[in-house]
Amino acid sequence: MSCKRINPCDGKTLKTFKEPTDRPLETAFNTAGIYFEPHPGTFVERVFVATTAASIMSAPVDAFGPGLIAEDLVDLLPGVLRRLNVGV
Repeated sequence: MSCKRINPCDGKTLKTFKEPTDRPLETAFNTAGIYFEPHPGTFVERVFVATTAASIMSAPVDAFGPGLIAEDLVDLLPGVLRRLNVGV
């Protein structure tokens, strides 16, 4: 089943997503698994990474602006991890 992103203010369709096939879904699940594996290092190191990521994500509020959804965050995550020098 396809999915749509709809502007709640005016009801207009912002983006329509095609129904995913097995291959993209498998890739997405494998990628998600990598991101959710435990972070190596001490608790202090993990706190540093989380705090730095939060400051990066909250600093340019206008850049992330209205309409940011989970799909957008998935696209941003690799760049955030590169800025933190976290290997993925």
